[in-house]
Amino acid sequence: MGRQVVLKHKTREGTQGFSKTYPAKAYECGTPSLRGEQRSLRTRNRNISKALDNTRKPRYTLAQLLPHNAYPAYKRMTDTGNDALPPEVRRDQIMALLQRYGQISVKRCAEQLGVSEVTIRNDFALLEREGLLRRIWGGAVLDRPLWPEGSFASRLKVRAEEKERIARAAALLINDGDTVMLDASTTAYAIARQIADRRNLTVITNGMHLALSLGAHPAITTIVIGGQVRGDTGSLTGTLAEEMLQRLHADKGFFSARGLTLAKGLTESSIPEGLLKAEMIRHVDQVIAVLDSSKLGVSSLTSFCPVEAIHRLITAGPDADERSAPFIELFPVMIV
Repeated sequence: MGRQVVLKHKTREGTQGFSKTYPAKAYECGTPSLRGEQRSLRTRNRNISKALDNTRKPRYTLAQLLPHNAYPAYKRMTDTGNDALPPEVRRDQIMALLQRYGQISVKRCAEQLGVSEVTIRNDFALLEREGLLRRIWGGAVLDRPLWPEGSFASRLKVRAEEKERIARAAALLINDGDTVMLDASTTAYAIARQIADRRNLTVITNGMHLALSLGAHPAITTIVIGGQVRGDTGSLTGTLAEEMLQRLHADKGFFSARGLTLAKGLTESSIPEGLLKAEMIRHVDQVIAVLDSSKLGVSSLTSFCPVEAIHRLITAGPDADERSAPFIELFPVMIV
């Protein structure tokens, strides 16, 4: 056998490709069949190189591997640029979703708020202990209606005697020349009627009924915080009212509520109302809570004032002594 030539073709990565041995004479002559074999070897080894490239690349992205509705929530949870919501705010949002839909699943709630399902289950358990919801299989439902507001006129008749006693006691704390802040509650309306004889008094309020009551007295300057009207309560709420408050300040603020507890402080059943009251409290020197004894120890949807920020409580009712006892060490309690 004469001299032989071995044709080899290296792949791009340096791995050995296909090779074939030919007689030296055939190689030197460059016969057509030999040239075809050379092209075939190059093609086959290029295919090997491509196959090796593909094995180094990931076949799927994370977005393709996760379910289509899970990836946005995954991104929110792993995005370090977004700060996690405080637990209290998150639970307020859970209650807002329940108030809107009546029932919500753990999965949907987790996706809406961008947290894990474990976190939502823990929140459901805590809210159930507070009597705000009832857990069911895979979700939660409202345990009871959240303190229906009712019309302003009908609420004036509820515990009217207690409200009048509270209003008279509150009026004793308001002097000529003061600047006071009153919310849109029926208790604040009762206070307004008790201070109609004051001089050089300035009253800041978000209550339309209260403002109309004081508007007939020229010695009292009444400032109405503008905003969106809530027809059932006669209150004004919203961002316009909050922006207006930035330029105002009062010596004392008198605030009613749907409930008062050690854990949540003063609470409201309406989120817009609660947000505005929280802003009002930031612009007064003294916070005076005015609510009858049936609301002591009761919690509602959203907190707007912690117990640490309350300077005085004025309350009335047959069980006021017993129900106000937990608060006596925190601030002065006036039972009338």
